[in-house]
Amino acid sequence: PKDSLMRITNLSGKGRIEEGTAYLQEVRLPFGPRWHTRIDRIHSPDSISRVFVDGIFDGYEKVTVQSGENTVMVRYYMDVFMRNMDYFLWMAIFRGLHDAMLKNILAALKKYGESTLVAGQATCCCADKRCYS
Repeated sequence: PKDSLMRITNLSGKGRIEEGTAYLQEVRLPFGPRWHTRIDRIHSPDSISRVFVDGIFDGYEKVTVQSGENTVMVRYYMDVFMRNMDYFLWMAIFRGLHDAMLKNILAALKKYGESTLVAGQATCCCADKRCYS
């Protein structure tokens, strides 16, 4: 979403989404963290994972999309640990921003999914079982 505090820049210059594509992610706040990610694997047309290359996180994130009869389920998984003292900044400030940004992205995906369905509804869920219908 345009009003997001997160900026994600595709560094490939091609705009493609493929294995090896690198991204720069930045929180658009004073002293906000920035880090690089890379598409580690495209598991199928419905699943993609990225690894954190540097910055505050070490680990990966994965997005899956499951289509059913008149439904779409989007799941986001984030399996990370914090590097250095960044844990305290993450817990105090940036986790809330991250979660709000994710909620906005999932809501936008939901809206898009519903606009492409003839009938039914889309539900977006985070790995911790919080869902947005």
